[in-house]
Amino acid sequence: MDRRAFLTRLGAAAAGSALLSTFTSVLSSTAAKAAEEPVTVMGWGGPWKDAIMKALADPFSEKSGIPVRYVSPYDYSKLLAMDQAKQQQFDAVEVNGMDSTRMIRDNLGTPLDFSIIDKNNLSPEQLEYPNAIGACSVATVMIYSKKRWPGDDHPKTWADFWDQKKYPGGRSLQRTPVKTLEFALLADGVPKDKLYPLDLDRAFKKLEEIKPHIVTWFSTGSEPQQLIASGELEFTAIWSTRANDSILNQNQPFEIIWDGGASEGNAECWFVCRGCPNPTGAMKFLNFAASAEPQAAFARIIFAAPVNQKAYKLLDKKFAETMPSYPANEEKMFQIDFKYWVDNYEAVTQRFETWIQS
Repeated sequence: MDRRAFLTRLGAAAAGSALLSTFTSVLSSTAAKAAEEPVTVMGWGGPWKDAIMKALADPFSEKSGIPVRYVSPYDYSKLLAMDQAKQQQFDAVEVNGMDSTRMIRDNLGTPLDFSIIDKNNLSPEQLEYPNAIGACSVATVMIYSKKRWPGDDHPKTWADFWDQKKYPGGRSLQRTPVKTLEFALLADGVPKDKLYPLDLDRAFKKLEEIKPHIVTWFSTGSEPQQLIASGELEFTAIWSTRANDSILNQNQPFEIIWDGGASEGNAECWFVCRGCPNPTGAMKFLNFAASAEPQAAFARIIFAAPVNQKAYKLLDKKFAETMPSYPANEEKMFQIDFKYWVDNYEAVTQRFETWIQS
């Protein structure tokens, strides 16, 4: 081979090598870009958002390289409107029990991809709802001040909560018919397994008895927490997450009464939204968020109980006993019938608001 032919071949080889290098670089860049496509999550704000980011989103991003963009406040109507317009912008959403039922009714969830989601890392309780994974378990319970009632003679039931003569003092209920009407019926002697369908006339009649003694009808989780801490309330209905925050984080002298509590069971769920921009990334996020370690971490921060039963092995036993899904607590509560409430919410809420303002 003469020198000119050799140089020609060498040049062609170099050009081919450069082309291959460029092609490989483009592929790598494309793959990296795809890997970094963010997962957009809609959820609740405030401390809940902080807990999601710390226990779930940030560790997921660190492990997978996929950013999580968290959007709040949570708004089901926005989720539904985007779906109806076929312009869904959210990839994943965590919804409460009422909206889990609505998500299923409105077919807003994408079927779970079990080639991405590892069933072996889940517990059966997490797959109770179609196209969803159980996120956490919360409840609404009664707490009372141990300063006011230090011994055994303290309020123990909703009938006691209603008994102003035996247990005088400020009390509070949530400004919603959901749970509040159930508490009234329990106070009136209805067994917890016979609550639904609700006897509305009986519930409102019972509420009339306590209405003059309600200091406030609270709308946010912080209200009863602050009011009982300040001494304005002696006992109150309260979210279990807030009750445990007061007792475990703030060392307040309160006691939780699980008897007659309103449990959401396994209904607080994660969904991948139908028609979302990044379903693969969302499935990967759910696979991480639903596993034992992140659920245990989330419980430690916000006191929302794991639905993944494997997470309990990672929690201190004393801490686990404060969770609403701990068996000894769960068996004392009733589970909210969210199908009943989705079917009746608007009409009953209108009646409740008219009554409360009368």
